[in-house]
Amino acid sequence: MFDDEYYEDRLNLSEAQIRRHHQKERFRRRNAELLQQELELEDELLQENPELAQQIHALNAAEIQAQQAGFQHLFNADSSKKSGWRSLFPGL
Repeated sequence: MFDDEYYEDRLNLSEAQIRRHHQKERFRRRNAELLQQELELEDELLQENPELAQQIHALNAAEIQAQQAGFQHLFNADSSKKSGWRSLFPGL
């Protein structure tokens, strides 16, 4: 039914698909591991620095309130005003 060339092409395609799938899975696992490490380091940093945790919470709350107020303030706001995060991290 299948000639040898067709069968070999299908086999190579299947091998390539398996390799791609395996590489994607390795990439996902590595990303998950790195994310877990990042979260653990962040947790450790925040536990060691409660003032930092409070400041981050306050900044996040302010950002949420600004978003809830809508985007209109972005168009009317003075361009010299910066968000809380941007005042701490000018590159944002």
